[in-house]
Amino acid sequence: ASSTGDMFPRKVRCRAPPKAFRPNILSLTWRRQLRRSFVRATCFQPPDRLDSSSVMKVLISGAGIAGPTLAFWLAHYGCKPTLVEAAPRLRTGGYLIDFWGAGFDIAERMGLLPEIIGQGYKVREIRVVNRSGKRITGFSGNVFSRVTHGRFVTLPRTELASAIFGKIEGRVETTFSNSLKPTDLTAWGARARFQRGRGSELDP
Repeated sequence: ASSTGDMFPRKVRCRAPPKAFRPNILSLTWRRQLRRSFVRATCFQPPDRLDSSSVMKVLISGAGIAGPTLAFWLAHYGCKPTLVEAAPRLRTGGYLIDFWGAGFDIAERMGLLPEIIGQGYKVREIRVVNRSGKRITGFSGNVFSRVTHGRFVTLPRTELASAIFGKIEGRVETTFSNSLKPTDLTAWGARARFQRGRGSELDP
């Protein structure tokens, strides 16, 4: 179960693709076959029919914003994601981002809005200045709130990444100070090789 409650159907589970639909990597259309197999694999299945051997294992490279977000939703639907990050810890510093639109909606579904809004701030004014710093023109930052109906906030990128990672910490296996070598593909899956440590068997 996750903090998102009953927002999504609980019968949906992520399962390894059946052998009959696993892609032939020698085919030029294997990506299309893979998409079909994933659609078939994510059909409605009763929870009592799921076992550890049928759970799809997914390796995600990068613990920034996209990686932990993907891991959250894969885990939510019953997959077994693993995050690999080259840095020794979550990165700090970075630039400011304007957070709104689809990302804002997804953060709300993940239960992240209170933390994100608490870490961010509202832009009061957009100002154009000359070389000496004197204001030439500008406009109120309230225009962004009006256009997005209040669903707009500015915050450091790393604060957003940290908030998302907090949702999966302790629930998703995460390896820092490591990275991937070229992955060996087979007709039945893949074997990921790490710069440090043992490899990992993955589903196609």
